[in-house]
Amino acid sequence: MRNIKENNAASQLHTLVARSMKLEGMKQFNHNYKYLIESYDNSSLVLSGSIEVGKLKEFQDLKEYFLLNINTVMPKLIANMLEGDIFAFSIYKELSSNIISYHDVHNDSTLKNEFGKYGGAEDSMAILNARHWLMTEEAVDIFNHHTQGHDVECNVNEMLGVINQHVDCS
Repeated sequence: MRNIKENNAASQLHTLVARSMKLEGMKQFNHNYKYLIESYDNSSLVLSGSIEVGKLKEFQDLKEYFLLNINTVMPKLIANMLEGDIFAFSIYKELSSNIISYHDVHNDSTLKNEFGKYGGAEDSMAILNARHWLMTEEAVDIFNHHTQGHDVECNVNEMLGVINQHVDCS
């Protein structure tokens, strides 16, 4: 219940992605995602303090898939991140240059307040980064590749109170 707006926004993004990916695309994404989680769980990386999927050989093998399908993968990752998915956040950090770090949070009172609103843990960083990605030009470019992408982007941004100066939602 704590992040009801984020969960509702995530639901809209999941629907957009499902329409774009269709059944086979969703199966492929889910298979790759599950494979990465299982590979990570079975690796020595699981003992580290945070998830760093980029160090996983299996991710490096799949990175091209994620990059080639970035227009459908990124909204799916953002939807998962809005739900606090830290594994999706780890993948996001490997695919996007729009990353808010702990250093950024601790040096910016606005980010610090927003971060604290979500509990102040790694899942909060996922939510914070997802919300801020929605303010980027990259978000506009990716949503423009989807039928109804512009409308979904505007609905999600309005729901979350996010303003993206790169898109006209009037």
